[in-house]
Amino acid sequence: MVTGRGGMWIARVLGRSGRASARSAPLMLLGFRERESASDAHTLEAVVPARGLADLTTEALEAALARAKAPPAPDQRLPFFEEADATRRSGPTSEY
Repeated sequence: MVTGRGGMWIARVLGRSGRASARSAPLMLLGFRERESASDAHTLEAVVPARGLADLTTEALEAALARAKAPPAPDQRLPFFEEADATRRSGPTSEY
């Protein structure tokens, strides 16, 4: 549980990136929902550098909650390679 934004929030891990064998940064996507909420769905999310929820201090969780934002609607998500998708849609170019 995390205190902030005028209440108590429950944090859970929604996703992870990075591997122990690779030299990529371990990142987690955290979801936050108000403790009093009847729904299990998160209303805020934030990305933090960590391998597991247990790695985060209370202060780190509070900071993540403070900068958390509402998740984008499914139809508002940007493609991972936005520029490549725009090029593909507009057709090939003759300049190199």
